[in-house]
Amino acid sequence: MRTRRRLLGPALAVLLAAACAGAPGPGGTPGGQAVPAPEWRVGDRWVFRRTALGGAPAVVTHEVVRAMPNGYVVRLRGLAGDVTREWTRELALVAETASDGAVGRYAPPLQEFTWPLPFGHQWSQAFTYTDARGGGRYSSQWRSGPAVEPVDVLAGRFYTIRVERWAGTQRLETYWYNARVRYWVRLEDYLRGYVEELAEFAPWGS
Repeated sequence: MRTRRRLLGPALAVLLAAACAGAPGPGGTPGGQAVPAPEWRVGDRWVFRRTALGGAPAVVTHEVVRAMPNGYVVRLRGLAGDVTREWTRELALVAETASDGAVGRYAPPLQEFTWPLPFGHQWSQAFTYTDARGGGRYSSQWRSGPAVEPVDVLAGRFYTIRVERWAGTQRLETYWYNARVRYWVRLEDYLRGYVEELAEFAPWGS
């Protein structure tokens, strides 16, 4: 079974060709072991189809362009302008930089995941977000799903752990993370109003 998958035609053909992609699920059995932390490498690339409310679908590529002892730099291409994200080794988000140089920064880094990631887990964090317009103090809560969830995307079927981010009673984001591709295969961003689903994963060196 190959790790790399390409979008070779109609979505149905992709789904049929990669129906077993990602099996078995992260942690093996539903509600089983915690999911280990991933290690990214320069050249790892995930290609997504992004669908925004009221807009045409776009192809967005997330690529690791730098790996350091204390974290990673990932560049997003295919938007109106490139976006660069800085992550810690634990995949906490440090900053986002737009193509015009505008920077949004989190202090402490935003803890989108906790490792090893167990099923049915909750965690919370208070943080400061600052950008050119100013800053503020915020708090978020995260919840992981109780069991492995199969998710069908353009790249095939993946067995995932779902992670939801909340602010009080408002759900902000939902990720479906897969250990085999070391990334999420689907993201629903309720604040910015878009959905991303994986179309291709190309690890470094491929």
